[in-house]
Amino acid sequence: MSTAANSTSTAAAGRDVDAIAATLPATNTTGLSPARGGPHLRPVWRVTVNGQDISARVAPRLVSLTITDNRSQDADEVELVISDHDGRVALPSTGDTLTVAVGWVADTTGAPGQAGAAAAGGFPLGLVDKGSYTIQAVEYSGAPDTITLRAHAANLLDGLRQLREISYHQTTLGQIVAAIALRNGLKHSIDKAVGARKVKHADQAQESDASFLRRLANTFDCIATVKAGTLLLSQKRLPRTPSGKALPPVLLVRSTGDSHRYARADRDSYSGVRCWYNNHKTGKRTAVVAGITGRAKDLRTTYASESDALAAARAEWARVQRGIFSFEITLAYGRADLGPQRPVVVRGYKPQIDATPWLITGVRHTLAGGGYTSTLTLETLQAEGVEGGDEAGDNFDPE
Repeated sequence: MSTAANSTSTAAAGRDVDAIAATLPATNTTGLSPARGGPHLRPVWRVTVNGQDISARVAPRLVSLTITDNRSQDADEVELVISDHDGRVALPSTGDTLTVAVGWVADTTGAPGQAGAAAAGGFPLGLVDKGSYTIQAVEYSGAPDTITLRAHAANLLDGLRQLREISYHQTTLGQIVAAIALRNGLKHSIDKAVGARKVKHADQAQESDASFLRRLANTFDCIATVKAGTLLLSQKRLPRTPSGKALPPVLLVRSTGDSHRYARADRDSYSGVRCWYNNHKTGKRTAVVAGITGRAKDLRTTYASESDALAAARAEWARVQRGIFSFEITLAYGRADLGPQRPVVVRGYKPQIDATPWLITGVRHTLAGGGYTSTLTLETLQAEGVEGGDEAGDNFDPE
């Protein structure tokens, strides 16, 4: 990509961000600190085990509570660390079901109307449910003695374990996913643009539906998951929920953050992605490139067909482009309402950071020492129509 093209793209991105920012209400968390005249906010949380609320018993012993919301196929995680300084805490069992909710309440001793003002300003008050998890590990360490519970959200996609021997011909990605959902008794929700992508031929040879779906999702740069009895397939690069609902952008200003870290990779390190396939006409390996050949990244796998190789190249090129810039913000006031795929507009940083549209890829919520913070991991929000996006995977042919 030429320098002139990059400059034009950056300028256009800046205009898009400004247009988005102009439509956003001034609902950042600035002013919510007591020192700034806002209501006094107190973090609240709730933990249940097998349906029993243990919050009151755990509260005096709480060392930290960490909730990690991940994108893609990575399971969400919870880590609960409690003090066992007196040796009176029994070690819990693995396999138990744990639920967590976190949030804020306004101190009732504050000035009248402050809580209402905070809610009207867009800052979420009250508990936000963060889901159900299964305790998979228990750790006892010291001194001082602590007990750590690690729980993971159930990835229902892993339940599709039966090995199958199926071939698909002259079809679409949406039809394949719909067929998998049907034979597993699931509903399905498929992004239209993804579902329309053509699949010339695909073999599921002694492979589970879960493994096959992950392979397809990786090739087409998508997210495949099962939630609430529905098989969901969506695009990684778009600000939507897995069910396809558009997510509104959130405005974050620097004064809301406790710390930040911005990184920019050398945008000239890769000019594209090169993949090889076995050319049956010539009997030789042949390369296809997404992007520009000059300094292309080579993928090690040799693919069975040109369309297969091109789909893989475009998907990897899309991932490379999204990873040129990375940004991490730790919010001084945790935001339980923020999660992966939420678009973000930032203000108060360097001009090139403010001019970049961002997308949340992961959130880590931490309660410790009486405070509640959220660390957001962001990547660049990729515009529609970029190479490696909408067209990735046309005539995909995984042998």
